[in-house]
Amino acid sequence: MITNKEFISIIIVSTILFFVSDYFFNDAIMYIVGGLILAILDKIFSGEIGMPLSLMIWALILMLFIYLFIRIKTKALKYSILILIGILFCVVDLLVYSFFDVRDLATSNLNIALRVIIKSVFLNVISYFGWKKLNP
Repeated sequence: MITNKEFISIIIVSTILFFVSDYFFNDAIMYIVGGLILAILDKIFSGEIGMPLSLMIWALILMLFIYLFIRIKTKALKYSILILIGILFCVVDLLVYSFFDVRDLATSNLNIALRVIIKSVFLNVISYFGWKKLNP
């Protein structure tokens, strides 16, 4: 069972990592992962795939990794999949971008803060249930 100390440490570490990657690298992770996934989908579907379908496929890949994280028992593999889930959370960035029109610095900072908090909380909840399944 995950304790409060582990729960808080996971949320602090994930918040710091997501903040550093979003603020200092200006969405570089989103562009790299998004470009990789969309390039693969473009090759598979011969360029006839739209953005909504590609986002749904991206979300399905994310759900598959979440399912694997909950099911797998090996700690090393769990950590690896948890890192992949954190990287695939760039789809959250795209969804938040669709709601905010970033025109000034305050909106940009609010956008970054909202994305970091959402991704950290989601990653923390997923890790909680994944470790709970490992140690009932």
